[in-house]
Amino acid sequence: MSFDVDDDWEAPEPPVPEEPKRPKFKYANVYEWVEQWLSRTIRREMNPLAGAGLSWDHRWWAYPEVVARLSSLHLAWEEARSSKDLSAMSSWWLHHLDPHLRVIFDSEHGPMSHANRENTFLGWPALPVAPAPPEVKAVTLGLLTGDEPPTM
Repeated sequence: MSFDVDDDWEAPEPPVPEEPKRPKFKYANVYEWVEQWLSRTIRREMNPLAGAGLSWDHRWWAYPEVVARLSSLHLAWEEARSSKDLSAMSSWWLHHLDPHLRVIFDSEHGPMSHANRENTFLGWPALPVAPAPPEVKAVTLGLLTGDEPPTM
């Protein structure tokens, strides 16, 4: 038995998987989310005295850690809001919001722990960092990527 093979025939391209479409956000950015949702939903007694009770500074955007945490919360909230999983929002409250608020509102050690009515506290200084030596980076990054680290 013989088969005729058309010389012009080309194998079809395999289908390219489509990128999942990101749902449209309800709040375009963390600033909208904090001003229009978080600040209206979270209602706690904040102590106006620095270092006591719960701490919050209305200038939350002046604290890099708070901005980073609230940005993460906003993105996770948007994902939970658009999820088909009916327990997603409950999970967001328990596993995302509550742990972050414990840190953000911590009046003893949190990023806004010494916020006061006079607006004189602008956050703690950045953590001191010594740059890692190149040989340490090579070994560590090699372990993380699965590459063979260079021999020393």
